[in-house]
Amino acid sequence: MRVRSVLLEQSFITALLDEQSPTHTATKDIYSALVERYRAGADRLFALSTVLAKLPREFRRNALAPVLTLHVARQHHNAARRVPAASSPDVALALVMLRRNRIRTVATTSCDFDGFDLVVLRAQPDELDDGAPPQSDGYVSYEIGPLPAQRPTGR
Repeated sequence: MRVRSVLLEQSFITALLDEQSPTHTATKDIYSALVERYRAGADRLFALSTVLAKLPREFRRNALAPVLTLHVARQHHNAARRVPAASSPDVALALVMLRRNRIRTVATTSCDFDGFDLVVLRAQPDELDDGAPPQSDGYVSYEIGPLPAQRPTGR
């Protein structure tokens, strides 16, 4: 049996820690399944050192005990600056570390990894209790019409 390596991305770990997050329950369920696979020897769990450094020590030592650290160095930050398809510097850094460590699976709450050749374990937001659509916050978008044609300048 081949052991699968899984990167727990920053948004996933943040949702796991934040009980008020709309994806907390789904994230917790996915993490529980990953830990069970870890105990069975089917998965190895990883997180970036830059993400783990921001977490409370007790959370890191208890809830994330099975998670191994991928140490991020300056060369990884430099390589991340050259990733044009990433939506943010954190995503670019995750993509660099995924490639360099030959990890093909990422656990996340965002859709930032959808366009890449990866297995994405995405935690979806929890459904609303009453099934009602979300309420508007008062923002009304509008369409921008076509811009007027510019007159050629007499050069």
